[in-house]
Amino acid sequence: MTERETRWSCKKRTLNLWEWLTTPRGPSGHSYLHKAQFSLSLSSLFTVGGVVGTAKDIYLEKFGADAKTMGVLVTIASFAGPLNSFIVGQLQDR
Repeated sequence: MTERETRWSCKKRTLNLWEWLTTPRGPSGHSYLHKAQFSLSLSSLFTVGGVVGTAKDIYLEKFGADAKTMGVLVTIASFAGPLNSFIVGQLQDR
């Protein structure tokens, strides 16, 4: 196989994979790519929550951070998450 044939073959495989990922399937009408994006968006929230909770505890215990300040920051971050999702959605719809 020449280099040109190899490149064409890889490009064709990539296009076939992309088509397979983006084709709507099942009763929901969503593609595998959209289903993966949705499930990752849910799991990432729990991961970030776990990391932020652990980091907050470390800052409070090890570094002597002010508990009120940390509480306010975590509360702001909790409200900013859904607000950011709304803003991103509006920007993507443009």
